[in-house]
Amino acid sequence: MNLNEKVYFNYNQLRFVTEENFKTADGIFETISLTTSLVTKEEPMKIRNYEIMVFIGKETKDSDFEVIIYRSNPDDKYICCDIDNANGYEENDEYTSIFFNTFEDVKKFLSLPHYLHTEFMKRPLRMIKED
Repeated sequence: MNLNEKVYFNYNQLRFVTEENFKTADGIFETISLTTSLVTKEEPMKIRNYEIMVFIGKETKDSDFEVIIYRSNPDDKYICCDIDNANGYEENDEYTSIFFNTFEDVKKFLSLPHYLHTEFMKRPLRMIKED
């Protein structure tokens, strides 16, 4: 998955879209960076947009969907649950890659982390620079 070429999309809106919304004209699935909006103590009157360090993508048209979730702590390891419906996963010190057959499985999985996957509750945030 190419994390340098991505589209930003608000995490709270993910449940309302389909795979087709993120396909290019030639049928390639774009890499998605999930985002949120926050107000900081330093600037309480200004809303800033942040990447929540969760990415969705595919290597090729025919490959599985990959969800990359960055961790704040290298000791936070993914704990697989049957309800995840994942095909498999890979981990390193920075992030976990979890693989799924369908975009619907991805959306279902990403709606669960707060409840089933406390290992992903705390993640680094990256501010999106304004142009």
